[in-house]
Amino acid sequence: MRRMKERKGGVMARRDALKTLAAAGAAGPLACAVDRGGAQPMARFFTVAERYYRVTHDAVRRYDPHHLILGDRWEANAPLPEEVVRAALPHVDVLSFQCFGTADNIATKMRQWADFAKRPVLLADAAGHIRAPGDTGWPPTADRQHDADHYRRTMDALWQIPQSVGYHLCGAHIRNNARRYGFRDRTNAVIPETVEGIRAVNADVHRRTTGL
Repeated sequence: MRRMKERKGGVMARRDALKTLAAAGAAGPLACAVDRGGAQPMARFFTVAERYYRVTHDAVRRYDPHHLILGDRWEANAPLPEEVVRAALPHVDVLSFQCFGTADNIATKMRQWADFAKRPVLLADAAGHIRAPGDTGWPPTADRQHDADHYRRTMDALWQIPQSVGYHLCGAHIRNNARRYGFRDRTNAVIPETVEGIRAVNADVHRRTTGL
């Protein structure tokens, strides 16, 4: 019964958090917002978010005291109230962000939050693509290819951020009919340009990290 109550509490906290966050306005990435009547204090963001992260943290650590908690995958290109980030800090080990765009845009957003939180940051979802002319929307209308040069520029930029701990490249392992890009084609054959390009970047980062 206690576990059911705890689970219900976690679900309710998450639902309330999502409702509260949905009220955020389209201000800058570190902006705060109030409700339409202007009466809702920003403390509400903190209270709801802190409950959400605390319930999640306690549930995880109850079964694995050493589990690394990467938090939510926040969208760095969208408004994110500072109160939500502050609420998460005592309950997560790393701040994780999805952030697409140019390498410069990614670096700017990641550094902004790293400097704000003084906490390790993870680029949890990002990628650059080589696309056919006119294929700019989603889902793709033609096959795409991972842009190894974009990957290199992004890794170089993240290297300059002391709090950066990694980069999760967005995409499918096999080029399927939805994403239409990956490391292997539809026959499971390696796509050499993609694999060789990204492998070269990773090898360079490994040399920088280890000195080998």
